[in-house]
Parts: sequence; C-alpha cells; structure tokens
Amino acid sequence: MIVNIPNPRLFGARKIVQLRNISAPIRQHATWDAENQVFTSWDESVLGAEPTIEELESSYVSTVKSVYSAKLAEKRYEVEIGGVLINGVPVKTDRISQMLLNGAVSFVGKRPTSTIKWKAGNGAFVELNSAQIDAIGVAVAEHVQNCFSREAELAALIDSAATVADLSAIDSQIINFSY
Repeated sequence: MIVNIPNPRLFGARKIVQLRNISAPIRQHATWDAENQVFTSWDESVLGAEPTIEELESSYVSTVKSVYSAKLAEKRYEVEIGGVLINGVPVKTDRISQMLLNGAVSFVGKRPTSTIKWKAGNGAFVELNSAQIDAIGVAVAEHVQNCFSREAELAALIDSAATVADLSAIDSQIINFSY
C-alpha cells in the first residue's frame, strides 16, 4: 500500500537530502520530490511504517561512522608508512621497508658482530652495527605501534559518537592524525 505523506517535512528533509544517495530501499520504494527535497509518498508494504526522525538520524549516523572509520584507517596507514627521523636520519617505514628492517634485526641477532649496509630514506648508504640496527628496529616498531594505538583511540571515539555533531568534532583529530 502506498501511503501519501500528509506532511512531507515531517521526514526531516535536511537529513533525507543526505540519505537519498545511500539508502537503496528509500530510493526504490518512496517518491522523492527533488524540487522541494522531501518524500511525498512511502510504500509501507515494503518499507514498513514511516520512519521517525530518530530512525533516520540513527541510520545516517551509522553511515557517517563507517565513512569516518575508513577515513581514519587510511590516515593511520598514510602516517605509518610516511617514515620517521631517527637521530636526524630519515628512515622509510613503508611495509616493504618494515619487512626488510625486521630481516636485518633478525640477521644481526644471529650474528652480533656483523655490520650491514643500510640505505637511509634520503638514499644515502650507512654502515650499521648490531646495536644500531636494533635501535632503528625498535624506533620503527614504536612508530608503527603508536600509529595503531592512536587509531584505536580515535576509533573508540567514533564508535561512541551518538550524533553527526559528535563525529564532526572528531574529524580534525583524524585530519591532523598524530601520536
């Protein structure tokens, strides 16, 4: 049964404007008045009773949380692989460099008197002993762990947000991600 909505503004047009592009059930089973940006009818047989403003807000907040969570993971990854300065020397922290560094740490752990040639982030080769390679390995591991720890803190804030305003307050912390 198609129900004509006597007061389309009751649907909270400001929220629906944002929902109309992401909510397939609404797009397929409701009539959208683009000029006035409101729903004018609703198919109750498919969608059930007319949603309340609270239900629409909850659906929208859930969607925004997903977007913010993805944005946060992307930003953490960007910082994680962005490199670090260790005693003024740039060290790459991309995933391949992390793997190579772990191999170097393992190698000097088995052969403590060995030295290795390491290519720094600026392209210069440096000779490192066991203690130096261990120190770099620890510094990079701390950097990576700090990135994940900060992501976990911000993810908890996203999860606990109840409104879009709460989420907006977290946005600058994501944009300026640091630990």
